[in-house]
Order: sequence, then structure tokens, then C-alpha cells
Amino acid sequence: MNKSLLKEKLKSYSALASAVFGTAAAADAQIVYTDVNPDVTLNVINDSLNAYEVDFDSDGNADMIVGSYGFVHPTAGQINLSMNLIQPNDVAALMGYDDAGYPYTAALASGVLVDPAATNWYDTTAFGGSQASNAVDIATIGAYGQFNTGADLYIGARFVLTTGTHYGWVRIQVPTDVSSTMIKDYAYRVTPDMGLTTGETGLGIAEMPADVWFTSVNGKNVTITSKQQGNLTVIDMTGKTVATGKMENGSAVMDLSHATSGMYIVQFEDNGVMGTKKVILN
Repeated sequence: MNKSLLKEKLKSYSALASAVFGTAAAADAQIVYTDVNPDVTLNVINDSLNAYEVDFDSDGNADMIVGSYGFVHPTAGQINLSMNLIQPNDVAALMGYDDAGYPYTAALASGVLVDPAATNWYDTTAFGGSQASNAVDIATIGAYGQFNTGADLYIGARFVLTTGTHYGWVRIQVPTDVSSTMIKDYAYRVTPDMGLTTGETGLGIAEMPADVWFTSVNGKNVTITSKQQGNLTVIDMTGKTVATGKMENGSAVMDLSHATSGMYIVQFEDNGVMGTKKVILN
């Protein structure tokens, strides 16, 4: 297969990347983890990018896009792509590798360090000036890339917020025919210029399943319900703790009348297992 087909398709999404990427603020040493629940499956659509916007800091602006794309080539036939777009600047990048002059996203296992010391960063200028940094795979008579195994694998990402350069990961799953891309979860380190390992969700604490506790908001009261007991913490988007409490007897109400309107993160910790969910105060 002629790899120039891939290059031309990726270049066509430069304008898309410029239009949707934004910036946001955060500070602290914690890891912000987002469970995509339920998982999102992006099936290939011919001549259209079926995309998911990864918003690491939940400010409403995309920091990265993961998508599926397909087209019919007159001689090669059906071509499927699982691809990534990152911010249009010379800092944002994905961990990758070079194949005959074309960069591809590296498929990372769990526990791989994503940090400034990594030597395999491919920025947005690496692909002929295109702001679409990498393709994960192509599938027709052959496949390029490392993700099309049907297993959970990770993307290592570097991106820019108003506080500086940050590092994160996205977990995806791509079948052997690259007919879809499944987005499972993602996380990033809130402290600028500080890395994390793929699959790390925060402070070495195990992840609490999202379906064992629930949140609801009424004005500036946040109600948490669960059959489990544990400690509750509400933090703002700068990492500052604004309220604490305990989960007892199946429910707890956090009074946030002193807090300003906006987005907050609720943490629920029970015997070394932690869950996080986002809430919006009006």
C-alpha cells in the first residue's frame, strides 16, 4: 500500500485540529482520571472522521482527538484508519516511532513512563507539517501500526494547558481489521512537566468502579449515594480541597454553598480504593 494515501488523509484534518483544541488551567501533584463509562466505540465511517474529543482537564475544550476514518481507494480498495489529532503547536506530541519516514503512535503497555525524558515524542510538525500527528493503523491488504491487536493499549500524550506542559495517557482498543476504535479511559498529571505511568489513576490507589457510587447536584448541594462507606473530598479545578465528609448509611450530602459556580471533582475513597467523578455547580 502507498503510505502517501495516509499522509494526504491526515493532512486534511489540520483545520479540524485548529478549530477544536483549547487550553485550560490546573495545578497540584495529583492525577485526574476520567473513566469513559460506558466505553465509546468509534466505528469507521467512509469519508467522515468519527471522533471522540479527549478533554483531560474537563474544561470543555478538546486537548486531543481520537478517531476512526475510512475511504475507498480506486486500486487498494477499502482503507480503515484509527488516528489521533493533537494541538496545533510545536510542544504537543504523542509517543511514537518512525516507519519509512512516517510517524506512528506507539502502542504502550500498562506501566510505561510518559514524561519529559522520553525520547520518542513526535510533535505536530513531524508529519509533513500536518497538525494530525499520527495514524494508529491502516487495514486493507496489509496493516501499519501497533494497535490492531484487539487488546487494551495506551497512547502517551504531551499537551499544553495555560499552566504549562502536561503529560497523560489514553487507553484504547482496536480490532485486527481496524474497523473501529474504542475509547476506555484517560488520565493526566496536573503538575506541569511531571510524568506518570500508563494506567496510573492517582497516588497508587486502586480504581473504584463507577457503578458502585453515584452523584447528583441540587443547586450547590452534592448528594453521593453508595452501599460502601468511606471518605469524601471535593476539589476544585486548581486542585484545592473545598469540602470533606464521610459516606455513612448509604448517602451523604456535601454543602458547597461557599463555593463558586463551576466544575469540581468528587473523590470517594474506601480502604485504599478511590473513585473520582465530576460535578458542575450552578
